[in-house]
Amino acid sequence: YQREVQKVRQVLGERWTGVEGADGRIIALHDRLLGSLSRVNACAMGLNLQVNLNRIKYDQAQGPSQEDSSLAAIEQASSSETPPNQGPTSTLSSDRVADGLVVAMRVNTPPAVMPSASASPSRMLRETVLLPPKGGQRTSCEATYKQIAKNLEVFPRLHTVTATVMSLNTSEGSFFVVKYDAKALKLLQQIEDRVGLVELDQLPDYGEPFAFYDCSNNSISRLIVYDSVEDGSYEAYLLDYGEYIRLTGNEPVYQLPEHLKSLPALAIKCYLVSHDIEYMSNFKYEEVKLLIQDNDGVNLKVVLVEDNPQPSAADPKNLAVENRSEQRTITCPSRPLTPEGYVSPFRISEEDRAMLNEIGPSTSDPLKAVHGFRPTDDQRICRHYDPKLNGCFKGPNCRLSHEPFAPHGATKDVQVAGALPETQFDLPVDFTPGLNFQMLITFIKSPIEVYAQHVDGSPPLVWDERDVPQDQRRFEQKPHILDIVLALYSDGCFYRSLIIEEMEGEYKIFYVDYGNTEFVPIAALAPCPDSERLKPFRAINCHIDGVIRCSVPDSVRDGECVEFLKSKLLNTELEVNVVSRLPDAFLIRLLGPYAGLSDQLVKRKYAELSDNAGGAKPVSDNTNP
Repeated sequence: YQREVQKVRQVLGERWTGVEGADGRIIALHDRLLGSLSRVNACAMGLNLQVNLNRIKYDQAQGPSQEDSSLAAIEQASSSETPPNQGPTSTLSSDRVADGLVVAMRVNTPPAVMPSASASPSRMLRETVLLPPKGGQRTSCEATYKQIAKNLEVFPRLHTVTATVMSLNTSEGSFFVVKYDAKALKLLQQIEDRVGLVELDQLPDYGEPFAFYDCSNNSISRLIVYDSVEDGSYEAYLLDYGEYIRLTGNEPVYQLPEHLKSLPALAIKCYLVSHDIEYMSNFKYEEVKLLIQDNDGVNLKVVLVEDNPQPSAADPKNLAVENRSEQRTITCPSRPLTPEGYVSPFRISEEDRAMLNEIGPSTSDPLKAVHGFRPTDDQRICRHYDPKLNGCFKGPNCRLSHEPFAPHGATKDVQVAGALPETQFDLPVDFTPGLNFQMLITFIKSPIEVYAQHVDGSPPLVWDERDVPQDQRRFEQKPHILDIVLALYSDGCFYRSLIIEEMEGEYKIFYVDYGNTEFVPIAALAPCPDSERLKPFRAINCHIDGVIRCSVPDSVRDGECVEFLKSKLLNTELEVNVVSRLPDAFLIRLLGPYAGLSDQLVKRKYAELSDNAGGAKPVSDNTNP
């Protein structure tokens, strides 16, 4: 066996220096060594059997007969996995030596520094093929990544974050990074130590996390299966490394405890803005500093900070595997981790955990549960009221109110609406007259009046139907006029809106971030969280400088003008100059290619030229809600 090992090492050293351990060409050498090891073990077992038979002592008075002792020795030798009276070299089982040999060929280091035999699994491949998943939904690799929960809170927008580059996808122009905090390191260490892991004979459902043993890295990793192939294999995704692999069905897999299943995926997909994606291959398996430009909840747009250290000349795939009995951090030959002792600044404090356990206000009173308050008609109105007497038999001594009850058991109590939040017309940006700003036109209100948003890079305030589930669309109290709510638009998304009118079950709303108005039923409304409700309105009312409304009103002409402005300005970013501030709007002058738009409105007789184009107050017959 030692001669076979020396031959393989000689071939690897002379011819296959640059070949990785996961290369398919190593399989032939690996099988050859396993066959040689099996022959060595068979010879050792036969030799030890003969030794046991020759050492039997006959005891004529009390001991067993020669035949019984021989049978007992044969049964003991054949049933024992480790032959008795064997030296240190022969005590290793074939699987353990094979595991050490595989790692030795991968990292090109002597077997003396390999992981201890206790850290290796009992076998590399299963004896039986795994049964296919029972349920779940098969998806694509892109849909799988979007659906899983990810550890995105450690990548705040417009912050510089240090993370480790894991894998690259040059065809898509993306790469995966990982940032380990103390909690994730502790849980992943439990996976490596196989704490609470139960081996399975059937693959879990599609999309359900589980663990499997990766013999190429001598580690246990979390993954999910998202699709199957005609040849019986399965497409899978490594949650903590950002790699897509294929399972043959012969790998040992384990069921994860619930607290390890719920751990978000650590690998995050990034798109590089500052460099070409090929440049990131220089930093593979290295820590880099990234400036997070955008975090949309699924992917990251990042800029590589230029003060990153130059990539190391050492190949990370040739790093020595550390002994798990001495080093308690998760070790992996090709996947470096954050050093032990790292404390994430985004940990959840005990106060935050207590907030998650708070129970909202509730009541067992059915009237209060329906109305939101307890009616006081029975305590306030006299039940002996007689309309003919306009009072009751008690006369002036009765202190209750003499009025009829509301019909059909209704209440006459009027609920007082809560105080409106303090709002200001001032915007976060100082629109000082004379300065230029970049604006996005969101709505055309009239021939001289538009609504626009200041373009400052802020993410849009929009929620899709998954962000506002059905159980969060119920109001505790009936919405009132001037309440800020979320309204469902025709594109299937929710936007902030202001209720300005209510009539016969329909609400007239004003989209405070875009400027348009709609009529919707209450089923299309949802409560708006206070954190979003108190943000300043983004829709800015603007009047075009240099023109005023025509002196003779014409609704047909005004409609044509609005359509004309939509074709020119709607959903367009343009540069404007703030001329002056009006009581509820700004007077702006269009710049660049739209500077001559005022003259076009006058030529088409959609508007009239103002007397003072520099600062005359436009005439507006509409009231800004």
